[in-house]
Amino acid sequence: MAEAGATAFPRLELVLAAATPGDEVWVAAGRYGPIEVPGIVLPEGVGLYGGFAGTETERDQRDPLRHATILLGNGLTVRGITIAPDAGGDTRLDGFHIRNGRASEGGGVYCKGGAPVIANNIITANAAIEAGGGIYCEDSAARIVGNAIYGNRFNTLDTLSGGGIYVRRGAPVIEGNRIYGNLAGTGGGICCQNSTAEIRRNLILANRASLAGGGGIECIESRAVIAHNRIIGNVLSGENVGAGGLVTWGTPGPRVENNLLAGNMVSPVANRPVGYAALWGSSGRFYHNTILRSWAPGTLPAVQLSGEDVVFANNLVAFNSAGVAFEPGVSLRRNCAFGHPGGDFRGNPARVLEGGNLTADPSLVINELTAKAHLLPDFPLPRCRRAGRVCRPGGRPLRAGPAGGSGSGHRLP
Repeated sequence: MAEAGATAFPRLELVLAAATPGDEVWVAAGRYGPIEVPGIVLPEGVGLYGGFAGTETERDQRDPLRHATILLGNGLTVRGITIAPDAGGDTRLDGFHIRNGRASEGGGVYCKGGAPVIANNIITANAAIEAGGGIYCEDSAARIVGNAIYGNRFNTLDTLSGGGIYVRRGAPVIEGNRIYGNLAGTGGGICCQNSTAEIRRNLILANRASLAGGGGIECIESRAVIAHNRIIGNVLSGENVGAGGLVTWGTPGPRVENNLLAGNMVSPVANRPVGYAALWGSSGRFYHNTILRSWAPGTLPAVQLSGEDVVFANNLVAFNSAGVAFEPGVSLRRNCAFGHPGGDFRGNPARVLEGGNLTADPSLVINELTAKAHLLPDFPLPRCRRAGRVCRPGGRPLRAGPAGGSGSGHRLP
């Protein structure tokens, strides 16, 4: 074990240069930077941990929130930290505040190849000119878990893609992060391209796409899994086509299931050809998602579905400015859409009926104090074809319960 701080190595670059695979580097609280060229590189096989007061004898005694360990870029030409190429799973970046980095790709953290762990960090106020304001991840199976990734932009300069995280190829796991208030041209929170990423159990909140694509997530030609996320209050503000919450396009498409999309929107722009409040799905399969309280100008739908490989089944779409629009070739089965001034379903009415879709009141009980919702027991839940099981639109968390009861449910914005 090596230590960085006033009583050990005074500069983090020196301790990392001396580290070998299998080492842990404990870094005392303080500000390390502004970092200058060539920047900080985390070597293969080294665990780099922040959040120490300097008196600890066990790693678990640290407190990264109380003892902030800050990696500070110079705001011009140097990112926060680069992880060595093809670093394995024993390479770990854990417990740092990473700020004010700027680079072409990956203003905060750059990761290419390998399978490193990026965990428990606060990554904020970084910028990338091309992709990945907070984190850039390419050809990697990195685990990006438990981070707060927010406010990644540089004055008025928008990252082109992926304000919070940009993924190109590879199979990273992005789980349990809070990704909020990021800005990009496309994919305000996350942009995932040509990847088999797993994007699970994240809060994706109040991100913005200023050009096109998805305000929350944009998924391009990726067989990704997007599951159990809360995608809330994201915005498309550009002049080109996209959606406030989630956009999927190009084959192969992702599997999108058990997510909450709520309060997403498209801001009014005179020259935009079209924009959808919550979801534009031109590829992929969508199961058990709950889509609520999203808004787009005029009568544009909350959900737009196109493409012959698109499946939209057992979803609940309610109380948006307009409901679900679908084109020929889309498989539309056992969904419920209700409470839309602009209409619940747009497409062939016969296919709506044939697919067992409903326009019944979902009888949502909304507790504004706790920001939760659940279904009343008399909601006409459609039946699954397999084993006569009941399919709940909106996924498992929205289950029937007594009025005013304490049944669990998705949180609302």
